[in-house]
Amino acid sequence: MIQALEPTPLDYWLDPCIGPGAFVARLREKGVSGDRIVGVDIDPTTGDEDPICDTIRGVDFFQWCRETKQRFTKIVATLHM
Repeated sequence: MIQALEPTPLDYWLDPCIGPGAFVARLREKGVSGDRIVGVDIDPTTGDEDPICDTIRGVDFFQWCRETKQRFTKIVATLHM
């Protein structure tokens, strides 16, 4: 999925449900700088990839997105059904 989104050095990425950080790890493998990645998760449990990017934990994404001024060029997430 990350490759299909064609990462570029100027993209600003959002993972709205970072979990353990699988997408963040793939982004870093593709050379995306951690300061260009934001991960949000309602779960306050720290994930392995948290130190690599700007991680916001213990908040509801939908509340956070109404309040944040940050904007992103790419969003990556999984659909849980």
